[in-house]
Amino acid sequence: NVTEPLVASAIKPLSIGLEDGESAALIALAILAIRKKGDVADWATFLADEKDARSALSQFLAPLAPDVLSHEQIDEISASIPPASDGELKTLVDGLMEIDENDYGDAARIVIEQIFGKAGRGSLGLYTTTTAVSKLLINAASTTAEDGDTVFDPTCGTSTALLGIGSRISAATIIGNDVSQNAVTLSILRAYLEELPAAFTTSDILTEDPQPELRADTIISEPPFGLRSGLGGVSTVESLLGTSIPRGSADPVFLVYPAAHLSENGRAYVLTTLLPCYQERLDDFRRQLVARGIVEAIIQLPEKLLNTTSISTVLWVLRAPDTSRASEPVLLADASDAQSPEEHIAEWL
Repeated sequence: NVTEPLVASAIKPLSIGLEDGESAALIALAILAIRKKGDVADWATFLADEKDARSALSQFLAPLAPDVLSHEQIDEISASIPPASDGELKTLVDGLMEIDENDYGDAARIVIEQIFGKAGRGSLGLYTTTTAVSKLLINAASTTAEDGDTVFDPTCGTSTALLGIGSRISAATIIGNDVSQNAVTLSILRAYLEELPAAFTTSDILTEDPQPELRADTIISEPPFGLRSGLGGVSTVESLLGTSIPRGSADPVFLVYPAAHLSENGRAYVLTTLLPCYQERLDDFRRQLVARGIVEAIIQLPEKLLNTTSISTVLWVLRAPDTSRASEPVLLADASDAQSPEEHIAEWL
């Protein structure tokens, strides 16, 4: 694949030693978007007209507004262009402008992997999902997803998994949300480069609900671990379950929020740590989940599924609340010793 070495060579000067990986990724994907847009002046013209490559790049990206990004998003990207040398910025733009028109989506994925790494959530990978986890969520959701589904990820990050499942569904309505504006901007650019119509919001679901009326057919989510919940998120959980939950961990919110936004026959696939499965203070919470027919399956996954930690994870398969399902059996599976669970998850479900 000639795209990978071409992209790697182009972004190398910008990414080496640059702590702000988000800015590097935003700039690279914006350049790819300009390449795809096509109806802009030649890069050489901007270089000739502006005082330096940094100013030229800022003007070069401006035509992305308002069709692809907002003027505010373009201004933020332009302001984040680092004080790199003219030669480094020219290498970046010249290299990415050589990407073949059939490879924009692949190039965007390579940029994300090269800059953030494949490490999942942590360090520069805060807004990314590991390749294995993305594949696991996509393959799991594919077992129930149907053409025309509304697909939603309330913690989408850079949307690798969301766009992955969206691309498998004909005429899908794709909706993403993340607390990070930069992650949302990256997601918008990726969706544009992959030619997948999608809508995104920026909101912290632990404090407010960006989509209170949304009922999606397929929901996937790999929320960040170890966060504390806000009052808004807790109220969402308590109103759905009809009972109070202990304050503190955000895990109950990250589990129940998807269930509260499912259509009647929808399914949610949520990755968490093991803590919600055994913490004593969440005993009543778990009972209420089952009593309301929300839990369809819980699958313990192998350690080190996330590259930066050996922490164990669990995949929850959830339904919309329906007390008539309370007596239905819940699938409990221990796949902690399984190899490549992302390849087998569809068989287990």
